[in-house]
Amino acid sequence: MPHPALALGIAALTATGSAWHLPALLDLLDLRAGADRPRAARLAATACLLWWCAPAAAALLLTTPLPWPVPLGALLTGAISGGALHCSATAARRADQREQARAWNVLHSGRPYTLPADPPPTTHRTTPPTPA
Repeated sequence: MPHPALALGIAALTATGSAWHLPALLDLLDLRAGADRPRAARLAATACLLWWCAPAAAALLLTTPLPWPVPLGALLTGAISGGALHCSATAARRADQREQARAWNVLHSGRPYTLPADPPPTTHRTTPPTPA
């Protein structure tokens, strides 16, 4: 198959896939939010965007007269890097869940939670004060 035909096919697949894949757009918003989002969400967003950019880069490289290993290397590099980032995001998410579970266990350490004593009642005036 000639390079331009394969480049057109990969470009069309990438364009339609990224246009209809709403989580990729939401991941982009997570990534732009920066430190407002958890580290795991940012890593997962980066992995998703890397997975969409790798076929786009391969499509661009297929339009050049380079040999087959170059675009294939770009595609594999993006896929492997995205997979590594996704695994790192999964590990970070699990670490966050463990930390939250420890925090909740401290709160529920077996002692019943007792409400503080009721505050003393305040005296409410039934009639407004008269001006002097």
